[in-house]
Parts: sequence; C-alpha cells; structure tokens
Amino acid sequence: MLLILASQATGRRLIEINTKSSNTEVSGMDPGGAITIYVQSVTGESCFTGILDDLVLDDFQVGEFDRFLGSQLRECDGHVFTNAIDNIYVQHHGEDGWNFDFVRLVFDDNTYITCDVEDGTLLDNEMGMFVECK
Repeated sequence: MLLILASQATGRRLIEINTKSSNTEVSGMDPGGAITIYVQSVTGESCFTGILDDLVLDDFQVGEFDRFLGSQLRECDGHVFTNAIDNIYVQHHGEDGWNFDFVRLVFDDNTYITCDVEDGTLLDNEMGMFVECK
C-alpha cells in the first residue's frame, strides 16, 4: 500500500484537455460529429475520455480553442501519470469532419504537453490517428 501512495505522490494528475480547431472555413464540426481521446504513457498507464462535449458551449467550431475538464474527461479526470506520455490516439465519430491543429494535456502541477499535428489535419467518419506529444 505504501508503494502505491508513493507512486501517486510522484505522478502528475491530468486535469484538463484543450483542443484547437483549425481556422479554415470547413474546420468546425457540427453536432453530427464527436471526438474521443485515448491517452497512454510509455509504460502503459492509460485513460479514455469518451466523447468530449461541453454541454454549455458549442465545441469544435472554426478557429476555436476548447477546454474540457472535470467530469467532461470521464475516466481521464484526475488520472495519475507517473511516466511520460509520448502520444495520444484521437478518433472522430459520426458524420461531420473536424480539422484541428493540436491537443494539449494539462496537469495539476501547472505543466502541460502539446500533441501537434500539421495545421488543418482532418479527421472524418470513424478515422483515428496517433498524435505525437512533446
């Protein structure tokens, strides 16, 4: 039990995920589309967001920076990562595609890592992709 507590004390808790939709006219995503993210460390620590959605705001619109936190992150909310995260898996669901520039993971120690793609990368239908994080 002591080992578990010690490892949690040295890890970082994921508290927020940010996304940046591209600025091109067709980048936004209508309610017919959805995004999920699978986060995994180099040693296999992992969590899954389920569908990211802010019920108050219209997410994933052209050029917008969206913030997801708390219960919006589902099992990723507060998930402890004691090792580096080198990539994430971003998947689109539904009909309306989404062009994006990056996904950012924010931790409780005021650090973050950014997972960049080529500006305007398109995900549509059930497409998914691994995105490198730095």
